[in-house]
Amino acid sequence: ALTVLNEAPAPFTMLGLGLGAPILLLGLCAYIADREPAPATASLFETLVIAMIVIGLNIVLRLFASDGALLLTPISFTEAGLHIALWLMVSLLLATRWRQGAQSVRAFAVMALGAISLLASAAITLMWLTPHWSVNTPPETAAPLLQFMGLGFLAPALMFWAHWVLWRGRGANLRTRLSLAAGTLMLAAMATLMALQARDPSEAGPDWMGASAGAVAFALAIGLNFANGVTMNPGTPRPSYFQENLQAHRRRQLRRYTR
Repeated sequence: ALTVLNEAPAPFTMLGLGLGAPILLLGLCAYIADREPAPATASLFETLVIAMIVIGLNIVLRLFASDGALLLTPISFTEAGLHIALWLMVSLLLATRWRQGAQSVRAFAVMALGAISLLASAAITLMWLTPHWSVNTPPETAAPLLQFMGLGFLAPALMFWAHWVLWRGRGANLRTRLSLAAGTLMLAAMATLMALQARDPSEAGPDWMGASAGAVAFALAIGLNFANGVTMNPGTPRPSYFQENLQAHRRRQLRRYTR
């Protein structure tokens, strides 16, 4: 297998030519269509750009984690967590610039990537109740960072906390609470995993230390979600995204007619 991989062209070069160049071209087309304005065409091109960026980032991560042997190396828990972190990163970047370009496409992408990340985070966490992640471990030749199992919880947790900061500043209370809840629970799960892995395998009997650490971590995570200041200005009504999109559309039409 290594001989075949060594004879193949550099995967990152192929990926750059196969995805990087089309992404730049489609992004340019979306920019031109948005300036015309041609909203339907701009939305189509921007949808393709976002999809190809997400796919490209995941392929790059998969190549790095598997050292090029995509089919021979199973997806480990750490890699799964990093994939979720990538989705959250793209969602965060789109949310910070959702007023640019095709706003409806970006708003939908932010919501879709966030929802998928939440569901995937719950799935990979529940899979610890099965021996799946214990069997599909990173190869011994993997980077030390990929062999740190806690990174599968830590990377998504940090991105969820970044989402909490963003949505709290914008007054989106539901997204603020969901982001905070996901981030705190992922950190509690990481603390539980680290406590369980710290136990000496030669010791018999139940792991009361790991169970106690997990109970305390999850209790703190749940309690933090009910603390004061989790959301900003809870009594101030916030305009909906539909109203903001409508106002932006009216301003764009006004600029178009005044040219």
